[in-house]
Amino acid sequence: ALEQFVPSLELVNRKLPFGLAETGLCFQPSDGSGCPAEVTQTSLVWFCAPRTSSQWLDHWTLQRLKWWRKFALSPSNFSSSDVPEEELEEAASHGVRIIYSFPWGQETLETLWSRGDTELLQTHKGVHSKLQCKSVPHVVSVTGNVDRGVMAFLSNSLQQLKKENGKQKLQQRKVLKLHPVLAPVKVALDIGSGATMELRQVCQGLVQEFTEAKISAWPGYLETLSTSMTAR
Repeated sequence: ALEQFVPSLELVNRKLPFGLAETGLCFQPSDGSGCPAEVTQTSLVWFCAPRTSSQWLDHWTLQRLKWWRKFALSPSNFSSSDVPEEELEEAASHGVRIIYSFPWGQETLETLWSRGDTELLQTHKGVHSKLQCKSVPHVVSVTGNVDRGVMAFLSNSLQQLKKENGKQKLQQRKVLKLHPVLAPVKVALDIGSGATMELRQVCQGLVQEFTEAKISAWPGYLETLSTSMTAR
């Protein structure tokens, strides 16, 4: 995204701040297995005036933490912490991690860096005239691991429900309560194996209506169709 700074200036009338975002596959260093791990990564590079870079780092930290908590069943499992000084990347003056507390321990979902202007100048050979700005912008970056983020939401949404049946026996079952915005299937249509053909036709019509309205639906009634036909 640093390479695209100059071409993007014309799109924003050379005014700060603005950002460039992208999503794609990348390879992370091996964890000892000898093979680099392939992960889906999101990236935001935010260009701002030097005097406001620390404010923007605080802003994006707050916004990203609010976003993760917004869709969580247990928001307190998401937190942020400053990157220790000895772990700062070479060009960064300050760093923040968005963390999720998994059952096996904490893992980083996103990392935010205040990178100053060093990398931007290096990318454009240190020529200020190329940057077409009165002052060289500072860079705030946000990098996220999408795969780990999905795992965090799955872990956060898994619940174990307990209730007593008619015989006073305690029953337990695990339920995945994803936020409606994140759920891949919004509506499930399911019926018993003894359902009539008319009821199946109603289900088929509903699925078609949901599909036309771009609402994802799971046609569970189709799974009982072959069973009932075989029984006949």
